[in-house]
Amino acid sequence: MKRLPVNHLFAARFLMLGLVACVAAIPFVEHHSQFPPIWFSIGTITFASIGVAMATDRWRGIAILALGMAAMVTLLVMGGVHSTEAHIAPGLMLAAASVAASYNIARAALSKHTHGDARLYHGVSSYILIGMAFALIHQRVDLLVPGSYQVVKGAERPMTGGWADYVWLSFSIMTTSGFAVDVTPCNSMSRAVCAAEGITGVMFPAIFLARMVSAASEEDEKGIS
Repeated sequence: MKRLPVNHLFAARFLMLGLVACVAAIPFVEHHSQFPPIWFSIGTITFASIGVAMATDRWRGIAILALGMAAMVTLLVMGGVHSTEAHIAPGLMLAAASVAASYNIARAALSKHTHGDARLYHGVSSYILIGMAFALIHQRVDLLVPGSYQVVKGAERPMTGGWADYVWLSFSIMTTSGFAVDVTPCNSMSRAVCAAEGITGVMFPAIFLARMVSAASEEDEKGIS
């Protein structure tokens, strides 16, 4: 796999810390809004693109960044940030960019060029991107078919959730914690998405860790540090 001439461990740390910072910023930027701020989406996809560019090759990173930026432009052209319909297509484009970034980062983690802690950092980054992609998909399903999810806000009646509620649901499913009992899928489409994410959340760590242990064992046999 072709790589840019950079320190791979630095690239892995940069990507993971950038994505963790984006997730950690959610409570401070959410403000009960239905959609994330434009700068938050741009920041997430930019970190992912730079990480892919450093971990694999520049063209894959540029392609992912271009898809994410096209989503942002589409969002602005198709009615602005206050139109729910305008968020469907760009949201799915951002989800596709996140999945592409996750795939490329996972490949980089298992590449023969990657060693030691860099594998772990790439694995965490890939996992976070999958969770963010599913959060976007959950919300777009609710926009396409209103009432697909019910979100209970304290003692208030069930209502359509904000973007942070779907992030909460996504990572609850991915980690199989089951904490997001306040967000309920209500039809076959939303339940299918939840089932697909649940399978992904269980299979990804199992397969990735098995491959990572296998790669580490091969490195030990060859005397690679």
